[in-house]
Amino acid sequence: MGFRTRVFVMLASAVLVLVAGLSVVPALTADRSVHVIPASIAHRDNCELSQPDVSAQVQTWLDSLPNNSLAELGENQCYRLELGVVIGAKTNLIFEGHGSTFASLTDGCAGTRVGEKRFRNCQFSSPDWRTAQDWPRDRYHLRIFGNRNLTVQNLRIEGGMNKPGYDPGYEFQHGISITGGADGIVLENVTIDHVWGDFLNIAAKRSSTGTKTPQNITVQHSHFGLDRPYMGSGRQGIAINEGSNIHIQNNVIQYSSRSAVDIEPVSTASILKEIYVEDNHFGKHANNFFANHPYGDANPVIDGIYFRRNQLTGSPLRISSVVAHFGAINAKDPSTFRRHNYQFIDNHSDSPNATGGCPEGEWSIRLFGIDGVVVQGNTQPFPEGRCMHLLDAAKLRNSRVTGNVSVGAASITKRYYQSANFCESNNFTGEPLAWERSQMAPACS
Repeated sequence: MGFRTRVFVMLASAVLVLVAGLSVVPALTADRSVHVIPASIAHRDNCELSQPDVSAQVQTWLDSLPNNSLAELGENQCYRLELGVVIGAKTNLIFEGHGSTFASLTDGCAGTRVGEKRFRNCQFSSPDWRTAQDWPRDRYHLRIFGNRNLTVQNLRIEGGMNKPGYDPGYEFQHGISITGGADGIVLENVTIDHVWGDFLNIAAKRSSTGTKTPQNITVQHSHFGLDRPYMGSGRQGIAINEGSNIHIQNNVIQYSSRSAVDIEPVSTASILKEIYVEDNHFGKHANNFFANHPYGDANPVIDGIYFRRNQLTGSPLRISSVVAHFGAINAKDPSTFRRHNYQFIDNHSDSPNATGGCPEGEWSIRLFGIDGVVVQGNTQPFPEGRCMHLLDAAKLRNSRVTGNVSVGAASITKRYYQSANFCESNNFTGEPLAWERSQMAPACS
């Protein structure tokens, strides 16, 4: 039946546990039983439309996996999954992909489209009654739901997207969705491409019994987007609606049809804190490097957003963070702020930001309504003579802007609208590049 069990003690180099907010590698794991995917589940060396859909068989196998086990796919095989699968409510599970691919080779329907978000005569139908009405719009590829201490490693996901751009009929077809109070999740050496939704979506699960928020998540050494600009994902690159203690580190992220990283709270009750995006390489994407806009008038507390040491190739360091109920913020009154502690440190772009021109100019980083801002050591070039600025600041409190380099910029900061306790030092602008003595802010001590 393709099942075997052995007991062993192994080094867990890819399994991370989270201690005091930091990801560390333990010396050993506990004993684990090993479960290899049954050979009877159809697979091939290459993904081909002629191979059968095995979504139901793979789901049955995943459901059968016990806690504290190692689950293994075959080596470099393709499993066709048109319905997507769920790893749900497992504890201490390692899912080893061995370089194999979960591939969706159609849009999830392969039938007739009759409207922007409506389809009929679908060859494949939703396995879940809750998503049936919106099928295939709500088709995910791999859903991680309610697990504790789960590692997914060495897995490829092919989403079947066959044209560039955003399409609302498929907007929630995410590569991987992490939800349902997941705790202690590691994605290691995962590759995702050609998905209609986000590469990765992290969101809470709301129900009549309460809200379960994902926490303690590490995504590392993975590759999001391989092939041709704006055909990597049809929506965002990595989207975080809710979550805490999230580390996105040492990845390649590119070719999203919207923003590369999007933190978009969907409720005023959303929990968003301690989110780290560090040491990644970002390629081309369509909108912002980082977008942080509310959904409607959602206005939760957000505390701790850190973008550090990221390299951007072919796209500018464009950041847009705006807050709901902007008029209620008074920079002299800390109690009116809902966003705290945002840092953008040592991020470097090789691509000039050319959106806008004289006389008003434009910005590369827009930050509104935040208490505690550090913009330090970033590099962003601009075309000469376009009246551009690195930063547009409004209703900030306790902000420091230091050591940034913006070749061709008219100045580092466009304005500090109704802000308090801000300073600037050691920034360089212009063409040729020269130290800027700020006329808008005092020097930082």
